[in-house]
Amino acid sequence: MTSVNGFDVEGIKNYGKCWYTFPDIPASVKREQFRQMLNSSLLGRLGPWGKIVFVYRYLSMLKKKHVIVKACAEERGISNKNIVSDYAGIVSGYEVSIDMFGREEGHALFGEMFLSIGSGEMAWLWPEYEVFDALDDPFEAIKAYWKAYLDAAQDLSLIDYEIVEDDRDTFRTDITYSAYDDLLFGVGCPELSSLNSEAELSAMKTSFSSSDIVLTKKPAFANEKGCCAFVWKKRKDDKE
Repeated sequence: MTSVNGFDVEGIKNYGKCWYTFPDIPASVKREQFRQMLNSSLLGRLGPWGKIVFVYRYLSMLKKKHVIVKACAEERGISNKNIVSDYAGIVSGYEVSIDMFGREEGHALFGEMFLSIGSGEMAWLWPEYEVFDALDDPFEAIKAYWKAYLDAAQDLSLIDYEIVEDDRDTFRTDITYSAYDDLLFGVGCPELSSLNSEAELSAMKTSFSSSDIVLTKKPAFANEKGCCAFVWKKRKDDKE
């Protein structure tokens, strides 16, 4: 396998782990989440009293949504308590935003905050691209790291995936099932699925693509939730 400073790709931080491999969110990540929430346009639109109202309505909504998300998760065989807590919070925050600002503006404001927080979370989990770029073969290293990430998520029954194409210049993985999307569809918030995808893709492009390796995401199958394809294309050397 490729190496840098005596370490192969398995030595890169959080290799073989996904977000829910960790029992608790690190305190540093929680602090950053809180900072981004305070600085978001969503809370910036509210005065002191409006923020109190938002928090009160959020906490009230959270109790109801936790019961709903938990039941939905149990129906689907999803037992991870952190996932239930996270997605109950996401749905609650979204619905309070919609109630207070209207559907269009609430969706936009919540989406902006969600993308900022989600991208920050994945930036903590995944390394910067420069880590891969320092290896002998960045493309092979990215493929190995990404597959290990998918394996970790699949072991927790969070996704199903398959490698559709893997050669010198192209690497395609199809996600054929996503528990995250399944939950969001199940609780009646399918529009939040696209926000999940945007946050993940933004972080992936920071870690797993460059001027030499182009990453795209597209639907893998029509009319199926939780199904998409991640495709890496290695730019060919003009001299070849």
